[in-house]
Amino acid sequence: MHPPRAHGGPRAAARPPPAELVCRDTRKKAADVVLPFVGGEALVPTLGKLAEGDWQLLVRAAGAELPLRSAGCDTLHILGLEHPRTEGPALSLLLPYAYTDGTLRVQSRVRAQHVEVAAVEASAASIVVHAAAWGVGLGAGSVIEAVHRKEADKNFTFPVKPGADGRFTATLDNAAAARLHKGGAEDVWDLWLLPDQKSPRVRVCKLATDVLVPMDVFTFPYPVVRSSAVPAPAAAETKPKATGWRGRLAAAPTAVATAVGGTAHELRPYFASNGQMSLKIVDKK
Repeated sequence: MHPPRAHGGPRAAARPPPAELVCRDTRKKAADVVLPFVGGEALVPTLGKLAEGDWQLLVRAAGAELPLRSAGCDTLHILGLEHPRTEGPALSLLLPYAYTDGTLRVQSRVRAQHVEVAAVEASAASIVVHAAAWGVGLGAGSVIEAVHRKEADKNFTFPVKPGADGRFTATLDNAAAARLHKGGAEDVWDLWLLPDQKSPRVRVCKLATDVLVPMDVFTFPYPVVRSSAVPAPAAAETKPKATGWRGRLAAAPTAVATAVGGTAHELRPYFASNGQMSLKIVDKK
């Protein structure tokens, strides 16, 4: 797989020139995308061809199909792509890679609205997320919503501080988040941006990179919160309500007094397998 020409898509080369390059959705949710070979090369356009997902590349000739095998993928060009896109979706990126069996695949990421994480600062007191909103504006009262994977009663929000060109910072109070942790179990939240009081929420992710699995490369310190017996305000809950911001936000933070002296909780910010930023809290042994 070679780097793209001016339009940004990867090229597959084969000799002698076969008839067609077939891009096949591995989830079988989209129809095959068939592209011609010209001069022994087939160009996969970055825009408008491959829907979001993972695609296998095959050569079709004389009624037969053979999967292409990877001889190495040059992905350095991806770091130089300009985002957000000024044409088409805010995020549109093709990442070629070698699958576990050696065949060639392309990961396609297409998002009309996207939140891209630039950096994460994890300290003893807080976790600060530096990110940018693409294809969506930040309105009054925008927040990050932490959505618990199992217990909606543990959903909470923390504030967003807007900057220039869609950039923003969001600061999580470690102690407030730790008070929502149930001892003896793992609590996991996925992070979303609520851009304003009416717009749908947007995943907070790390996708504009040449790294196939961000969780394997982008790692952060794990702050430890040691609890005390003194109650203090918890993070703002987002338990469904009859009124309020789209039925998700409570009117104000609530106080809890569940801390037990001498216990400690470890906060683990990380990127999940789909690139979404998540937070896990576990007991510190």
